Amino acid sequence: MIDFYSEIQGIKPINIKDLQLKYKANDDVIKSIILYNKAIAEIKANNVEEAIKDLKKSLSFNKGFPEATKLLGLCYIYNKEYRKARKLFKSMIKNGIYKDIANKYLNVLGNQPKVNVKKVVVVLSIITLCFGVSYGFILISKTMNKPYVKVANSDKVNDLKKDKEKIYSQLNNAKEELDKTKSELEYYKSKYEILLKLNEIEQYYKDGDYEKAASSLVEMKNIKLDKELKLKFNRLYSDIRLKGLWIIYNEGNKLYKKGKYKEALPKLKLAYELGADNDIMPWLTYQIGKCYKEIKDDSNALIFFKKVVDNYPNSRYAYNCKKLIEQMMSKNR
Repeated sequence: MIDFYSEIQGIKPINIKDLQLKYKANDDVIKSIILYNKAIAEIKANNVEEAIKDLKKSLSFNKGFPEATKLLGLCYIYNKEYRKARKLFKSMIKNGIYKDIANKYLNVLGNQPKVNVKKVVVVLSIITLCFGVSYGFILISKTMNKPYVKVANSDKVNDLKKDKEKIYSQLNNAKEELDKTKSELEYYKSKYEILLKLNEIEQYYKDGDYEKAASSLVEMKNIKLDKELKLKFNRLYSDIRLKGLWIIYNEGNKLYKKGKYKEALPKLKLAYELGADNDIMPWLTYQIGKCYKEIKDDSNALIFFKKVVDNYPNSRYAYNCKKLIEQMMSKNR
């Protein structure tokens, strides 16, 4: 007899870092693994429906993903959707992966048309633990509400104290496990969303929309990324800066020379954020300040004029900026 409870308890998240060291996994494979890991966290949090959605998405990115297929089948058993479970397990046999395990699952499902819920339903550890804790609270409540009775046998008193301590220990363990599960879930949700965003930016870059790619990437500069996502971010940043920086700057510079300061400003600022070469940074910083001044945003104009003076004091623009700062400050007095 297959113990589905034990089966699901033995499933662990896949370490993406280790996988990438052994194989060159593409983005679709990485997305499928992130969703698979997220599904495991959802199951621990008793969100089986969300886990099923994640596993379906995972298989849409990586159709032959055996671990996701197996886990989805177990989730269907949890929901008593045995026909769907059978279909998945048959596909595992057809693909030749986990063939023996799939046959065992099918034998159990085939031999029990009326499945005993206790034998089939995947009871998650967190539910079991919480049930034990809830029962413990009832026990404590009943014990505390009983009238005081002198107990001649001190061993019974000690046993009762031990039971209470055990229940409180179970409660603390349950809380720690729940907090850990919530953290895992948030991590995988965040990682998946960031990966989707980076893929979207990469598509903008491939389509030649460097400004949109660059502005989206700059917005992500302060987001904390793990090692895998940081590598992808840095690669994209380098590619966009190499190919898109001068295109974006030249478009902004043309608008600036035509006196279209409002239209020039976002392009010039984007070139500034991407980190233009040092030889044009004094001029670019001055241009941004001038754009702000022309559109009557004196506070931001002062910020960029001061940057020219502080960061590039020996440049030919520093003197002009000092004069402009003095004029603007005296005007505001």
